[in-house]
Amino acid sequence: MKPILSLLALIPALLFAQTADYSWYTSPDAPEYEISTGGQLRGLTDLVNGATTISFSGRTIKLTGDIALSGNWTPIGNVREKPFQGVFDGQKFTISGLAVNGGNYAGLFGYVGASGQIKMVVAAAMVVAVDVAMQEV
Repeated sequence: MKPILSLLALIPALLFAQTADYSWYTSPDAPEYEISTGGQLRGLTDLVNGATTISFSGRTIKLTGDIALSGNWTPIGNVREKPFQGVFDGQKFTISGLAVNGGNYAGLFGYVGASGQIKMVVAAAMVVAVDVAMQEV
């Protein structure tokens, strides 16, 4: 029954997903970027996880306000080969409405590389359903 409840909790989020917005990514050489919407945060996810990976090594991403996410979230750095390598500075702003389903590295960020930093982020109202394989001991 628990898996069904987890899926039901995700339905509203799946119906109102935000589309990716790349307007904040003005130059690949900029030392700092500012993100203020859920769409822009999804844009960051796409840039890090995409076919042409941008790791943001040596770059800082700053939140400039609270963000309310909707829709199922794909973690930033969703595979080991494409980790987030920059600095993500939440500046004490809140990210709410995060809904992640599946995987071992489920959350706002999945894989963060050795040079990556996540700081000053407040997370609220999160739904994380992780697939866990049971093993006999």
